[in-house]
Amino acid sequence: MEGNRLSRVLATRPHEEECMSGMAGCVRLRSSDSTPDRLLVERMLKHLSHRAPEGTGIIDRGGVCVGAALRRARSADEPSSQPIVSDDGNRWIVLDGILFNRDAIRKELEEAGIRFRAGSDAEVALQAWARWGTEIAGRIDGMFAFAAGDESSNTVLLARDPYGVKPLHYAIRDGRLLFASEIKALLAGGPSPAPNKRAVLEWLLHGDLLAPETLFEGILALPPGHMLVMEGAADPHVVRYYDACDHVDAARHDTLLRMPPHRFVDELHAALRQSVSACVGGEDRVGVLLSGGLDSALTTALAAKSANTIALHASVADDPSLDERSAAEETARALGVPFSCVSLDRRTFLDRLAPCTLRNEMPLWHTQYVAFDLLAKRARDEGLRVLLCGSSLGTMLGATGGRRSSQKWIWPAARFLRPLPWKVVRGLEKLILAHRGGSFEAPGYTRRLVPTSHLVDGYARDSLLRRCRNAYAFLPGAAERGIQATRVADLSLFLHRFFHRADRLAMTYQVEHRNPFQDTDSVHLAINMPLSIIFRRRTDKWPVLEVAARYLPGRCIHRPKVAWALPSESYLRSVATPDFFRKGFCEEFFRFEASPAEVLLDRWQGDGEALFAFVAI
Repeated sequence: MEGNRLSRVLATRPHEEECMSGMAGCVRLRSSDSTPDRLLVERMLKHLSHRAPEGTGIIDRGGVCVGAALRRARSADEPSSQPIVSDDGNRWIVLDGILFNRDAIRKELEEAGIRFRAGSDAEVALQAWARWGTEIAGRIDGMFAFAAGDESSNTVLLARDPYGVKPLHYAIRDGRLLFASEIKALLAGGPSPAPNKRAVLEWLLHGDLLAPETLFEGILALPPGHMLVMEGAADPHVVRYYDACDHVDAARHDTLLRMPPHRFVDELHAALRQSVSACVGGEDRVGVLLSGGLDSALTTALAAKSANTIALHASVADDPSLDERSAAEETARALGVPFSCVSLDRRTFLDRLAPCTLRNEMPLWHTQYVAFDLLAKRARDEGLRVLLCGSSLGTMLGATGGRRSSQKWIWPAARFLRPLPWKVVRGLEKLILAHRGGSFEAPGYTRRLVPTSHLVDGYARDSLLRRCRNAYAFLPGAAERGIQATRVADLSLFLHRFFHRADRLAMTYQVEHRNPFQDTDSVHLAINMPLSIIFRRRTDKWPVLEVAARYLPGRCIHRPKVAWALPSESYLRSVATPDFFRKGFCEEFFRFEASPAEVLLDRWQGDGEALFAFVAI
């Protein structure tokens, strides 16, 4: 039998007792630095103590040192034990996250003769690593980041889940490869790097960064669905093991297209129940973020079937037009779940803006980050360890507002513009730029604008969208291909920012954020859904509405949704002054002077979103 025991005795405990919440480590490549590896890892783990404050576990294998930040398991006297090592001492693993298919993987390994002491996620992953080697990443499903080693083959593997729910960063310094759950830990491992200039521009343009870029020169994020492999004396190399485009299936799309609508709703309902149950993971109590909308209401309803559920809501105290508290309370009453509300006003927002930015490790994309920080703290105060959110549900199963549905008319309109004289098209472009406060006086400005914006991210987003459109080449219409391509691309372009926010801010309070409908089975169902199922009966989320009707009264399903926002312009007006930028990052990095600040601030009055981005950076 292969590795049928663990050298560390693991107490038997159920699935929910997995409590490793952060990792750090270093691998010597060609280092002559005399700093002990263990001292370096201990230093990095101190900067992860907010994720799991109750202890650390470290193994030092000579040239490889790995550590875990630990928190106490429920019903246990001692913190959980990671890293774990196989009985023969050759293999080890440290795992942050949960495996949705843990039971299936364990069953397969048991049928191969492997025996388990506890069957925890980390133990199952260790035995999977022992049996399958680097193929492990493509066989497990969940929200995870892990580091694994095999001394018999001199191999170290870092891997991140298919959609990037869990973080993993790395840097190569002085002949060592350092890795950690957060950038803060890597900054503690050596001199602070300079800002990544291209990444700063990318963030300003898109409000996010695509991996591997970070805002720090020399520090990289392992991309979702990728693994970093170090074998023998070879240089570390990154390998993609998962691409959602590979799972767009013309045959399955056709099957779903021909399926009677009520049968598809049944299939979706079963997938949603299973996904929410996997995210609850056996917890007795969970929190769910509940707005006044459909996605969070359905997530709350499904969670309430699996665990004692508390609905958490952020109320906008000083602008009733943006406040959804009454709608959220009505939904909670209809479901019979307790309702807990935090209140956000101007003073609270401004007080928490800087601390949230520090924890987030990049400027805040949206004002809702501050609200999420308050909600994560409330979850901790309520004694919750897991917080569910419906972001993936809405993104994968709906049109996400005008961002997708507008493609129904944009593609035909683009065809209409082609035969127009070039001067007319240029005139329209300049008109729109003038409306947005753009400058078009310089010769060739409008012609260079689009290709220059692509250069900022090295054509990464453009390449991704092209690859996604090619995956739907079997569809006849450009608009349909475009909408479907955006749905797949949003796994990287849109949802990632929610995962980043959730991990950094929630883990500050030792609360794990989980997104139902982010397992591979659910995602593969979603990306093969025909648009005729989504856009049905004058809605852009028909199957979700049908499932929700099985749990909620019509008044909670069909009410108009208010996009969550804050009166950011009024919040920031007293802060965003030329003096605010003096001796700050913008002045230093962009050589910003008072007069440009005054011009920009004047131009952005009335555009709270742009003003917030300006302040955030």
